[in-house]
Amino acid sequence: MAKPSRAELLEHGGVYPVVVPLGWKLIGSAGEDVPIPPVPGAPFHRILAQGALLATEEARTEQAEMMMVRHFPLPAPITNMLDRYADAVMGTLAKQGLNPRLDEKRIGTCTLSDEPCAKVVVSRLAPRDGRLEIHFLVRDKKDVTWELTYLLRQAEIDRWRPLLAEVEGPLLG
Repeated sequence: MAKPSRAELLEHGGVYPVVVPLGWKLIGSAGEDVPIPPVPGAPFHRILAQGALLATEEARTEQAEMMMVRHFPLPAPITNMLDRYADAVMGTLAKQGLNPRLDEKRIGTCTLSDEPCAKVVVSRLAPRDGRLEIHFLVRDKKDVTWELTYLLRQAEIDRWRPLLAEVEGPLLG
């Protein structure tokens, strides 16, 4: 079965393209590794997403970098939910003992859908972690809200800037 095109995905609901670094793999629904075929000349993979998606480095480390996409229903528009969403992210990480620090929360226009999106950046200050979580709430053309979460090593953030620019677009404030 052929994958849907960008136009089909936007018309029927879904986020396109979710950006994943070269050399990463997808984790299937049964926990199996699913390799991503390389695209010659592309600086990263662009994945069509209509459901939950988890991707990680091919060779995982103790502080693995990961990316997750999942459907995230909201009771109101994204622009009205930023504070509540940031509080929920912070609360979840605090319960896990990760000593989170909120570094950024903003509303912008997402390049994935040209719709408003929220961005929340949290540092995990727990000993032996030190990673950053970058969360995006994006809405597709069918008004379905998606959460994209990137879990990154702070030392690698400069390498991620071009990839993240593919998601966030211009920030509005």
